[in-house]
Amino acid sequence: GELPACVAGCPMGVLYIGDLVTDTAVNGQGTTVVLSDFLHDNDAVRYKEELGTNPRVYYILGHGQSLGGGA
Repeated sequence: GELPACVAGCPMGVLYIGDLVTDTAVNGQGTTVVLSDFLHDNDAVRYKEELGTNPRVYYILGHGQSLGGGA
């Protein structure tokens, strides 16, 4: 299949779409990574994971960023 438009159109190649079953992720520039290693090596977090909703979106925070704050 095709990549989502947001991934394919990201000029910096920072958005990835992954598959937890095959343990791979790819960005719009064609870079493929081992998903579990990528998430571990970059200290990925899931937003409001403590609510028990089992979110499937992972965030890799940049310099000085945090997920704290509002709602």
